[in-house]
Amino acid sequence: MSDIKQEIYFDNNATTPVCDEAREAVALSFDHRYANPSSYHAAGARARFAIETARENVAGLIGASPGEIFFTSSGTEANNLAINGVVKYFKNVLGMKNLSVVTSEIEHHSIINALKAVSGEVEVRFVKPRCDGYVDAGSVSSAIDESTVLVCMMMANNETGVIMPYEQVGELCARRGVLFHCDAVCASGKLKYDVKKFHCDTLSVSSHKLYGPKGAACLYKRRGVSFLPMIFGGHQENDMRAGTENLHSIAGFSAACLKANNSFDSNIAHYEKLKKLFILNLHTFMPCAVLNVESFTGLANTVSVSFDFADEHEANAFMFNLDTMGLYVSSGAACASLANLPSHVLLAMGINSLRARSSLRISFGTQNSEDEIIKSLEIIKRAYEMVKRFGKA
Repeated sequence: MSDIKQEIYFDNNATTPVCDEAREAVALSFDHRYANPSSYHAAGARARFAIETARENVAGLIGASPGEIFFTSSGTEANNLAINGVVKYFKNVLGMKNLSVVTSEIEHHSIINALKAVSGEVEVRFVKPRCDGYVDAGSVSSAIDESTVLVCMMMANNETGVIMPYEQVGELCARRGVLFHCDAVCASGKLKYDVKKFHCDTLSVSSHKLYGPKGAACLYKRRGVSFLPMIFGGHQENDMRAGTENLHSIAGFSAACLKANNSFDSNIAHYEKLKKLFILNLHTFMPCAVLNVESFTGLANTVSVSFDFADEHEANAFMFNLDTMGLYVSSGAACASLANLPSHVLLAMGINSLRARSSLRISFGTQNSEDEIIKSLEIIKRAYEMVKRFGKA
């Protein structure tokens, strides 16, 4: 009889397991596509062909043309490239001064911190979300003026799952002559969208959020949009991102995008079934639990829930208990976990610091099962009761 504990992984918004198709594509790339894609010989040509095939497959997922896809190492790099590229183009090429950029308070840290890094060059305006985590397009419009050159808004929030009015924001940016960057890292594979059907100048997608390997992502740049590169060297990625391409991860990214496209409807149906089962049974196991956003709205795979802990020590003990019991979830974005701070997203929504620290982000994946939903709720209940019993001792 095995004494290995069962592990339940409900942290798929942080990263996803690599799908079989992506694993096979990576393995094939090591065997037959090992040459430098820039090399002028047959082996290099095979590697270049793999890169360009991947460009077509990634473009197919989001409705872009292959020539509008630029591979990067991560969603963070893609977001930084969009922000720095636009700001430096307006300042250094066009010679414009007194520039402003509009974003929201609940963006991913790769947006917020990239904007803070250029705040000495441009004014950065942060729009507050509503208490339900939604950023109103009217608030974005009010923050735009004649100095605004760029608006940054995520397609869906990675912590709450709330879907943003990206189509409306794209329309208002087009009307007012402002560039629009959409961070679609968390949404891709969970929302069906087409960059040709809503106004979007740049958009980021990451492989490891949709069952591909880490180390590959892309920036979509609409044809005709100008900005400056951030990394300088060779002529890779049409002079937009120097450095030898990570062919192996890009091959996996390509396969993951193909699978995400082909399996979209069945994946969403699976996520919805898991989310519904979790929410409908939540209060049976945990009467004190409070959903931070409306139950069945937002991304089909994401639930944000908080508990009534007396202080941050109880909240920390709860997370520790969940981990030792084999339930892997997060209290916010993975990129911010090492800072040990309450979620900036929940704080911006008006949720107090203790409740933010007492929150869980549950994010389901294609590999999860209905049995795991009930087992996870049993674990959450046991972990909570252990904290409360210890607190009364």
